[in-house]
Order: sequence, then structure tokens, then C-alpha cells
Amino acid sequence: MTATKGRRELAPAGFHLGRGAGVFFAFLIYGVVLGIPSISLGAAGSTSHSAGLSALGNAISFALRLFLIFLTPSIILFVYRGGFSAGFDFNGIWGMATSNTANSITAALVVFVANLIGGVGAILCLVGLLFTIPYSSAITAGVVAWYEQVMVGPSPARPAGPAV
Repeated sequence: MTATKGRRELAPAGFHLGRGAGVFFAFLIYGVVLGIPSISLGAAGSTSHSAGLSALGNAISFALRLFLIFLTPSIILFVYRGGFSAGFDFNGIWGMATSNTANSITAALVVFVANLIGGVGAILCLVGLLFTIPYSSAITAGVVAWYEQVMVGPSPARPAGPAV
């Protein structure tokens, strides 16, 4: 099914991992860059035996993870529309995410719950890898399709012609 195009049809035959490579590598880069502060604080806290510094690193890691989840629908849409490099258009991504904050938070919460379901299913039993992670990905695709429809909205009305 192609949830983002609003059609219910199977993907054409062939190898399709290349279609998701842009999104994967964009999130890999975001994860590495946003993980640097928490990893450095955690390492500094463990070498100096400072529990407070480690806790600060964990709190920063949690806050940056929530921030990334808030931006997730916008990042996916930008990569889907403009390719890998569009995933790093920070002004465009931030503008889309903050143009209607309620929809962005709603989409982010559903993506968070979907990721939680996928992770818990994978942790509880390895059979969950076959069911919960694809289910999580399908939920995320549906949320992004909904987010795209909601954020595009109706086209603006054209101004009337000159009065006679």
C-alpha cells in the first residue's frame, strides 16, 4: 500500500529498500548529532563518578529525543518530497512543524506510541520483530499521510477580478 499517496495498492515488484534509504540516513545523522551532548555528558559523568552529570546527560538525551519525535512527521515529508538533502532544510522543517503545533504534537504523540509499541514488542519476545516493528512503521506511514493532508489544507481563494 502507498499510504502517503492515498491509494490502496501494492508496491510494484522489485527491491524497495532504496526508497527508504533517504529517510533512514537522515534520521541516522539526526540521531548521531543529537546524541553527542548526552554521550559526552554521560562519559564525563562516568569517568568522574558524578551521578548528577550522568543524570543531566540522560535528561538532555530525553529532551532531544522528544524534540526529534516532534519533528519526525515534517522530516519524513521533506525527505519524501525533496530527497535526502531536503531532510536538512531546518527552516522549512521547523516552519512546517510550528505552523500548526496542535497537529504536529498529535502526530508526534502517535509516532511516539508507535515506536514504543515496536520497541516493547521487540524486547518482550523476538517474534515481535516480525509483527510490532512493521506495525509501528505502518502506523508512522499513516500518521505522516494524515499529517500531509492536514498541513496542506485547502488552496487559498483567488482574488476577484477588477470591478466593472
